[in-house]
Amino acid sequence: MKAQDYRTFNLRFQVAKCPPWMQYHQLNLIEPISFGSWLTLHNRVFISALTRNCSVPTNVPNDLNVEYSRQHPRSAKLIVSEEAALTLRMDSLGRTTRPHAPGI
Repeated sequence: MKAQDYRTFNLRFQVAKCPPWMQYHQLNLIEPISFGSWLTLHNRVFISALTRNCSVPTNVPNDLNVEYSRQHPRSAKLIVSEEAALTLRMDSLGRTTRPHAPGI
């Protein structure tokens, strides 16, 4: 079995195990996808915003956050952003519950 055939078989097998309401035609991550008439993406690669440890040591967005945001949209066309109202709570020792997260 060729590598391409194996990938197709594997995806079909995984889809076959899904409940009927989740089943989808053969998945292809590099195919474009449209969400109505208002959004068309060039591929189906999505990433989340992973900037939690980029704001060292002050918890203030800095150049590393900018560089991260500049690099990653090239690989994925949609970035699922985290909540903008990120709150930093302090424990009894004065430590934050989310260390090095940008305090937006």
